[in-house]
Amino acid sequence: MLSFCASTKGMVINMATRCPGCNRRLTLLDWKQTCPECGTNLIFHGFEERFYEDAKYSELGLAKVRVWWAKVLSCFFGGKLQVMRLIFILLPPAALLVPFCGFHIELPLYSSDISINLIGAISAFTDGTVNAVLSLGGAPVTGIAVSALASVFIAFVGALLCGVLIILFQILCFLGAKAISCVICAFSVLGAGFCVYSIFASKALADAVQGFDTLFSFTGGLGAYVAIAAFAAVFVPNLLLAVKGVNIKYKEGDLYRVDIAKKLKRGEIKLEDLPQPIFETEEERIERERAIEDTVNGVSPENDVQGEAETV
Repeated sequence: MLSFCASTKGMVINMATRCPGCNRRLTLLDWKQTCPECGTNLIFHGFEERFYEDAKYSELGLAKVRVWWAKVLSCFFGGKLQVMRLIFILLPPAALLVPFCGFHIELPLYSSDISINLIGAISAFTDGTVNAVLSLGGAPVTGIAVSALASVFIAFVGALLCGVLIILFQILCFLGAKAISCVICAFSVLGAGFCVYSIFASKALADAVQGFDTLFSFTGGLGAYVAIAAFAAVFVPNLLLAVKGVNIKYKEGDLYRVDIAKKLKRGEIKLEDLPQPIFETEEERIERERAIEDTVNGVSPENDVQGEAETV
C-alpha cells in the first residue's frame, strides 16, 4: 500500500517537474519514483532538508501555542487575585436575582405584579407586561407612577448589562491583563452607579404611588444594595491586578522563538539561516542527545521511562 502511494505520488511529481539530479524532463511514461536517466529517487530527494524545515516550523508553532496558553492560565489561575476575580464575576448576576423593588397595579381591566429583579425582568419581556405598562404611561393618573417605574427598570437593565459585560471581558482577559482589568473596574463602577440611581428612583416611585392605594402598591427591596456590594467585590481584585499586573511564566526560549517567528513572517530572516533546533537549553540538549543514543543502542522509550520511575 505504501509503495503504491509512493509510486502514485511519484507519478504526480513526474508529470509536472524535472529530475532534481540531472534536470531531465519527465513525461507521463516516467511513472516510476526514480529517474530513468540518473536513478535519483524523486520522492525522497531533499527529504532531509524538508524534514528540518518542518521541524523548525513545528518548533516555532508550538512556542506560539505555549506562549498563548501561558497567558490564558496566568490570567485565569495565575494567583489568588486571578482566582478571586474569576469567582467574583458571578456575584453581580446572582445579586440581580434579589428584587430591587416590587410594584402591583390594580385597574378595572388590568392587574399585574411586577418584581424588579432578573427573573421578573425576563417575565416582563416575555409575557407582555412591558408593553401593557408602557401603554399606561400616557394616562394622567398612572403616568407619574409608570414613569418612575420605568426609571427603576432602566437602572436595573443598566446594572444587568454591566454584569454581562464584566463576564465577557473576563473571558477575554488574556488579550491584555492590565487593560482588561481597567475596563472591568470601569464597568463595576458604572454598574454600582446604576444601582445607586435605582435606589433614588425607587424612592421616587414610592412617593408617586402615595394617595393611589387602590390602584398601586409599592414594596421595597434590598437588591440594589446587594448588587452594589457585588460590584464592589468585582472592583477590588481587578483594581489590584490593574496596578500590579499579571506575572506570566513562559517556558525558557519561547519568547525568543515567537520573536524569530515574527521576523521570519516579515521576511527579515530566512528559514534556512536558522539553526535546528532554533533554541535549546542545556537540559533539552542533554535529553535530545540521550534520546539519540538510546535510539542507536536500541533502547525503547518505555524501558527508559520505567528506569527513570524506578530511580525516582
